[in-house]
Parts: sequence; C-alpha cells; structure tokens
Amino acid sequence: MLGSTEYEGVLDLVVDVARNGTLDEPLPPSALQGISRLIPTADTVADWVGAPSGHRHAVGVAGSYLPWTAAEDRLLDAIGFDDPLAPVPGTLGRAHRLSDAMAPNAYRATEFYRRLGRRHGLDYSISTWIDAGQGDVRGLWLDSARRDFDQRDIAVLELIGRQLERLGRPRPRAARQAGGEGARTLTDRQAEILALAAVGRSNDEIARDLSISPNTVRTHMENAFDRLAVHTRPAAVARAWELGILPRTPRRLV
Repeated sequence: MLGSTEYEGVLDLVVDVARNGTLDEPLPPSALQGISRLIPTADTVADWVGAPSGHRHAVGVAGSYLPWTAAEDRLLDAIGFDDPLAPVPGTLGRAHRLSDAMAPNAYRATEFYRRLGRRHGLDYSISTWIDAGQGDVRGLWLDSARRDFDQRDIAVLELIGRQLERLGRPRPRAARQAGGEGARTLTDRQAEILALAAVGRSNDEIARDLSISPNTVRTHMENAFDRLAVHTRPAAVARAWELGILPRTPRRLV
C-alpha cells in the first residue's frame, strides 16, 4: 500500500526525532509538521503522553486549532466521554480511526461532539499509541474537520508509530529477515551500508566513507535487498530498522 515516497518521509521523520532528542521529550515541531505533510488529511497533529487508564495530555500540537479553555477542560471531565481511541493493551502499536469505532452519526449525537467537538473541528480523528515504558504511553492524535482519514493514512500513521517506538528500544545484537526457516542475518558490511543510507548518504558518499568502490556499495546493497525481501532503499532501511539491525538513534553525518 505504501510506496517509496511514504517510506522516505517516515525515515526523514525518524532521523529528525533522533537528532533533536529522545522519546522522553516532546517531539520537535519539525517532526509534527513532517507528520502533517505525510498525512495531509489532518488539520492538527498532537503529541500525547500519559498513563493508559489515567491522565493524558498533549505536549505538542501542530496545525490550525482553537485552544481549549479551562472551562472546556472542566466540561470534558464532567461529560465523561468514553473515548473509543483511548489506549488499551490490544490496540497499542496500531492506528485506528474514530469512524471505525463509532458510526459518524452516533458520534455527532454525543454530548461531547455537540458541546466541544463541533466547536474545535473534531469531526474525524485517528490515533496511534505506543508503549513508552515505565507504565506510560505516547500517542499521536490527528484531527480533521474536512474529511475522514483513509486506509493510506492509517498505514502511514501506524508505520510512524512503530518506528518511533523502536527508537526507545534496546538494539538487539542481531536480527533475522522475515521469511521463515532459513532466514539469514545481514552481514556487518551490509548493515553498515544501510545505516549510512538511512541518514541520506548516496552510494558515492558511502563509498568514500568506507574507502570502497561505488560498485561494491551497489553489490552489498542489492544483496541486502535480497536478504530483506525488498526492492528499494527506503523499504530496505525501514525493514532493517524494524528488525533492530540499524542504530537505535541514527544521526546524519557531517
């Protein structure tokens, strides 16, 4: 469903987050804006943190939105809206649309929408939540007043969530490709070349970095494609990150 453009955008986003801090900190504004570009359906993109069944709050928001007043926050607590997109164990790591959990007509009949949602343009929503450790969750919550999110939007947001979650995980010493029995790990050189590709280095630049020929770089890259069962650089890098082969916090080289 996703093509090279989406993979490249997500990889740029992950590099941006890794350069600017860790998942213990709010996502940088540039990352939230990057998500808006990847999912243009969204009017707003919010970075949330908190407890799965307790208090959660936004630590960063990008896009056009009307700030909530203290009175509206109190009203929300009083209404007690049962949020279908709240994080629960079975949905962590997955992206969900509000319209998949609740019929649009039913949602618009809720007291929440009539008194708060309509005013703030919360007609359509999508979210993904990840395990942030220490009993906390991190979430990306996107809202739109214009149209609903589609299957591509779901796939992109889910990919973003998975990659951000992996930034906070310890890196395993080795990983195996998908493919069942007989799957092989990447060689150290293949992983090294993919790590350089992940931070935007071209084949010629990688060759200079490693003091090898561009043809050798190309050969290692093609062999890595075969082992990872992919056909493009962005897909290879994304797959290698999923498997824990690449550095946990990639940084662009000078």
